[in-house]
Amino acid sequence: MESTQSGSAALVHGLRPRVAVMHNSAFKGGAIQTMQILHTSPGLEDIWQLHWAFAAGLEQNTPGLFHRQHRRQCDHRQRFAESSAHIWAAPRPGRPGAPGARKEHTGPAFWIKASAEADGTFSVTNTRNNFTKTYAAR
Repeated sequence: MESTQSGSAALVHGLRPRVAVMHNSAFKGGAIQTMQILHTSPGLEDIWQLHWAFAAGLEQNTPGLFHRQHRRQCDHRQRFAESSAHIWAAPRPGRPGAPGARKEHTGPAFWIKASAEADGTFSVTNTRNNFTKTYAAR
């Protein structure tokens, strides 16, 4: 299985990542085949996402603790689940300021923070909800 956006299964599986941080938006990145490659990677413990990915659908996205998006974005998942058509697949308007374009983000910004220790232990934190998971050294 090959991914045109995030590397082939051979590359990702060969690297044997323990954690993946997906730099995606709600509408870009997180394709089903990308998520399948990550989910089947040997030794992968968790996927941390910047946003819930519409392209990945309900089955491939990780739990909300691992997303750094804002709570107001979470209602999109329910609308997506209730929709019988992929209404989100329609092209979005162009540049900021163009008629019908999305408004600029003005709310608080959160990030996913990784911290490593000299002994090989590392932690990943979602700054939106302060959820931290520590991964023991191997």
